[in-house]
Amino acid sequence: MSSYEQSRQLHHLRNQDFLEYIKIVPLFGGCSSHAEVERHIDAFEDMNECNRNGAIRTAFRAAKFSFFVALQKPRVKDAIYAAGFDLEDFAGWLREGRISSDSKVRDLIRVLPDHEARNVFLSREGAGSIEAAVRLIDGRRDPEGSRANDSPALHGLARSLIKKVNDLKFSEILEMRNEPSGTLSENLRALRELDSQLKSFLRIFPE
Repeated sequence: MSSYEQSRQLHHLRNQDFLEYIKIVPLFGGCSSHAEVERHIDAFEDMNECNRNGAIRTAFRAAKFSFFVALQKPRVKDAIYAAGFDLEDFAGWLREGRISSDSKVRDLIRVLPDHEARNVFLSREGAGSIEAAVRLIDGRRDPEGSRANDSPALHGLARSLIKKVNDLKFSEILEMRNEPSGTLSENLRALRELDSQLKSFLRIFPE
């Protein structure tokens, strides 16, 4: 059974049979928590909202449903709406191949508010893609100066990371703690590795 069909059943159990989440979760091996069930139901509703005119084919639903699940992560839809787009635009980007994998959906938070990166992402000349837009953002020089080899200065990287961590919402922190897999847990593993490396590095220097 595809994730889309599974989510159709979840939606029916929750919104028509009014089954409680605590009873729904054990019925579906792909969903391990209340939050995960909720994301799948919301993704099902969003995909159907895009399909009111019948434009979404069955093959698209099966292949791209995971992208709509990723769309439920914090701030992604907010970024789409704030940039003047809607869910039908999102479905169009998927059809056009502008987002290659569901793990890239979250990059819309970085790309859409950035005018130049957004233009690259939506470019009609060549294959506009989320990867190309992210490369543009990542390739910019640190505003406080870069080394001769174009690597960002350490203080710039440190300040960027501090800001990124401070900007995390409490809901995102909970997801990093509770989710066994996914982008947020990968971020957490990377932060733990960085913490270990920094502790070893800073022992060299007296306080």
